Amino acid sequence: MGKGPETRAERIRRMQSNAKALAREQIAAMTEAMLEVARMADEVATGGDAYPVGVREMASRLKADLENQAKSVEALINRL
Repeated sequence: MGKGPETRAERIRRMQSNAKALAREQIAAMTEAMLEVARMADEVATGGDAYPVGVREMASRLKADLENQAKSVEALINRL
């Protein structure tokens, strides 16, 4: 026998579960984008004289900051 129609409470729980799953996907995509920008920043930071000194310094700081922020986001997600 079938279970019958989904109750409102069941529907709410299902929708909340779906929303959380989608949020995790978006957070994972954001974290990967942060790490990709960190990789690009590293290329600029280590690119030598082709890049202005100030840009290389900024890229170096950006790389470190983005890597740390990405690690923090991952740690927060892993606690859930």
